Amino acid sequence: MRGLEFLGPVDYQALPQAEFTAALAAMGIPGEAARHIQGVYDWETKRLYSNADMSPVQARGTRIHETFHALQDQLFGLEALMRRARTVDEQYAAKALVEGDATLTFIECMPESRARRMLEIRRPWEFSGTPPSYDDTPSGAAAQVEMVFDYAIAAKFIQAVKERQGWAGVNALYRQPPLSTAQILHPEKYFRHDAPVDVGLPDISGSLPPGWRLESMDTRGEFMTYLMFLKYPATGPEAESLADGWTGDLVRRYSNGTNAFTVWKSRWETPKDAQEFLDGLRKINPSGNLSYDPRDNSVLALME
Repeated sequence: MRGLEFLGPVDYQALPQAEFTAALAAMGIPGEAARHIQGVYDWETKRLYSNADMSPVQARGTRIHETFHALQDQLFGLEALMRRARTVDEQYAAKALVEGDATLTFIECMPESRARRMLEIRRPWEFSGTPPSYDDTPSGAAAQVEMVFDYAIAAKFIQAVKERQGWAGVNALYRQPPLSTAQILHPEKYFRHDAPVDVGLPDISGSLPPGWRLESMDTRGEFMTYLMFLKYPATGPEAESLADGWTGDLVRRYSNGTNAFTVWKSRWETPKDAQEFLDGLRKINPSGNLSYDPRDNSVLALME
């Protein structure tokens, strides 16, 4: 279907439930996460494992999906792709490419599967009929959206590329992968080559009292910002629009071993986008030191 050929055989092992769970644990996948996994491809060992206790239909779908991961690895190099992703936002985007492509390929191979409904999912509670819980629990709205991002939302990004450029365009994604979750959430930004912008946040560790140091730095991206707002009742219902319009951000966290604080600067497409984000931050962090700079549509947040 894809016009792609394997370079060699795949080491495929269907294991009984207990052995499959043990294999996942050996890969560093904890028991809670393992509950939702029926198959996995390990790009380090080049082995593919699946739960042998699945139904025949589940087994076929899982084998297509996971064996496609092996094909991706042979042709495009999954480990190198993931290791090039330096920030949490880039990691989400890279994983979305890998999982979204495997998901859409599996759906196209099995038109009889109900998995096609995943292409309709963006807000899981709209399908479950259960009102969302805007909190940080394993069953909350943020956890639900994070669970469907790599598959349902990412598959819709792959579908948008396929509809515009065919499977050849999807294959080309591995040469020019999406650079941010904003491109995954809004495929038109990928087609326009809207890369994240430099927010211009300098390191202030040199001006801090002795003992303070830069502990970490990262880029959260649109999707992580969306998840953050989903965790609070005050911002959950509008979380998607509060994160929309993101063009770049940088987070620097400083610590002296006892105390810590975070400096977060983000830039936005329009003054309206920046103001909405700022208003959202004030709702969930009223004690934070927050400011808006109209010169570059940026918001600076100093938070404990």
